Amino acid sequence: MAADHLDNYIDAVATALALPLAIVEPMKLAAVVVCGAGHWMTGSFVLIGAYALSIFFVERLFKLVKPQLLKLRWFATVWTWFVGVRRQLWLWLLAKWTRARKAAYGRQALKRGRGRSSAPAVARRR
Repeated sequence: MAADHLDNYIDAVATALALPLAIVEPMKLAAVVVCGAGHWMTGSFVLIGAYALSIFFVERLFKLVKPQLLKLRWFATVWTWFVGVRRQLWLWLLAKWTRARKAAYGRQALKRGRGRSSAPAVARRR
């Protein structure tokens, strides 16, 4: 009996999250279609509005209902996988960015005459 009540509650939580998503996500697609029809200014405003709704409403709502959704085994599995992939991607991007910055800084230092040479600065100026 208690499990039925919990299932109904989780279904209500999932529905509360699905309804705003069902409105916001098609708005984004409609904005792209409007831009493609040549009304790029209107499409841009609709797209910005859809993303704003998504960020300010759906994201906040998800934070509220996430603990209840994590009680669903399939959602917990998918969420754990998603968070792991997102973290690995972030670490990979951070490593690439760090290497690119070090390489760019090294080229800039060589252009300014501050390479890895052990010779004194006076000897390098000749």
